[in-house]
Amino acid sequence: MTDTIMACHYFRMQRPLWALMLTRARQLGARRVYTPIPWSVHEIEDGRFDLTGITQPKRDLIGFVTLCGAMGVELALDLTPGPTAGANLLHHGIPGWLLRQYPEVRAKDAAGQMLSTPSFEHPTYLKFVTRWFEQVGQALKDRQAPGGPITGAQVSFDLPPDYVDFNDQISNVQWPIWLRKRYAEGGIEAINQAYGPPAPYRSVSQISLAEGLDSPAFQQDRADFLTEARVRLVDTYAALLQDAGWLPFEAIEPPAHAFQVPDDAIDVGASFQWAMEAPVQADGSLRYQFWAHKAQALAAIEAEQLPPDGQLIAAEAEPVTLPASIHCYRLCTNGRLDVQPLEAKEETAILRPMTIDSQGETDFYVTLSSPDTPLTGFLEDYLGALLAGQEQAVRRGAHLAEQLATALEPRPQPEPPTTQAPMTEAQQSLEEASLALRRAAASIGALEEAFSTALSKPQPVAESPLLLSLDGSQLGPVREACQAAAAQLTAAAQSAPTDPLTAALYQSRYQVLTGVTEDVVTLLDTQLRWLRERLSLGELNASARRAHHLIENVLYTLTSGVLRR
Repeated sequence: MTDTIMACHYFRMQRPLWALMLTRARQLGARRVYTPIPWSVHEIEDGRFDLTGITQPKRDLIGFVTLCGAMGVELALDLTPGPTAGANLLHHGIPGWLLRQYPEVRAKDAAGQMLSTPSFEHPTYLKFVTRWFEQVGQALKDRQAPGGPITGAQVSFDLPPDYVDFNDQISNVQWPIWLRKRYAEGGIEAINQAYGPPAPYRSVSQISLAEGLDSPAFQQDRADFLTEARVRLVDTYAALLQDAGWLPFEAIEPPAHAFQVPDDAIDVGASFQWAMEAPVQADGSLRYQFWAHKAQALAAIEAEQLPPDGQLIAAEAEPVTLPASIHCYRLCTNGRLDVQPLEAKEETAILRPMTIDSQGETDFYVTLSSPDTPLTGFLEDYLGALLAGQEQAVRRGAHLAEQLATALEPRPQPEPPTTQAPMTEAQQSLEEASLALRRAAASIGALEEAFSTALSKPQPVAESPLLLSLDGSQLGPVREACQAAAAQLTAAAQSAPTDPLTAALYQSRYQVLTGVTEDVVTLLDTQLRWLRERLSLGELNASARRAHHLIENVLYTLTSGVLRR
């Protein structure tokens, strides 16, 4: 089977969609995904890093790597702190605060005007890059192969062939040093003789890198200097990566994108859309190109990777004649494995593949000699990955529900004073400020909900310490529902069988995970409806609006990651 790799930019996708999107990558034939790690996404301010999603769920790089490992997906990382092919990042992924606070690190053109790219070898820039590499290295170096899913990290600057940086560090420091070494024997006299008019120069510092001399010797020196500078740039950053704990690996070209990004985040993308030709839409639904990719992936699987009598059949294949005794299954794109009815003949049966019908979309068809045939090779790995994606979404949903239930626990009330003292002016001002704050929070929440309705999609909420401040005094039923949901989901996640995987066992496990999820979705949706009714009547506090959004996040995680809809 070919080593298929696809681009999967975690930071461009909503956190609840990660399990579904990695499932889609596997369905497209990819065992490995590639992603840049944008510096700007994770170092929010100077020295303030977020690799766990505490400020925004999309920043949970640790969670993404963990999910890849659980789903058997290998991961190639690109840590380029600058222009990266196939990334289209705002400021090339470089933090805006760095370019704003340290303008001296920006590259310059021949006229001395600042460019959008940094001067990659400027000492100040290298200092911050080193710190960034160390932060990511400390968090992820132990997750490298063979013990983890990360196959390696690379730096690959996507610079045009004629790119020249005229930053003072290059023009006034590195260029004169290079010239002195180049003409170490003859010195300035040798330079004057080689360059000709307008020589003579009295010092190498007078020879500007931006100068447009017609001298062939100058043009050759400049070209050699820039070539060596590019080689040195790659070597410098490779050494920084290694010093930060990253193992070297063979660099790869950015692969094709699996997912569309129709509304790239304002703090991530350089433009508002990205990869619109990709076979999977932003919500995980499939475009027509998916089945062409799928057919190619199936064709690359060798017969030795299947059980005896095993055969894989593409959804768009022509009718296939099969032995009458064979067991045929249809694997749908949501992971459901159904027994496929066949047209019976005398001693044979006919399978008429279809891409989509009232039962759903087809991933592929598979034949087996028995439902209890142990699955090996491709089928064991592939179906195991589909179940792993669902299990991880179930665990995530349980974690979010339990977190919300804990945040809604009743808080102990202080003992009332024996005598009621008159309210002081300060106390009255405090109460008025608190009331104004609650009204403002409610207004903001209403705006968020209006935007969510207008966009017809839920808005995932960042997991943050603010959860600890929720007032659950009015939300007892919500807390109890979240506790029940967390318990059901946890039990389902922990009930994974250890027997060898078969078609029958896969079907059973799929039904357990989806069945429990359906029950939890119904339970939490009831609470969501109750919250919406009471919020619309103004009967609940601002914490109820926050709880509403968090329940939406749980539902979004479960419906996309487990039910895959």
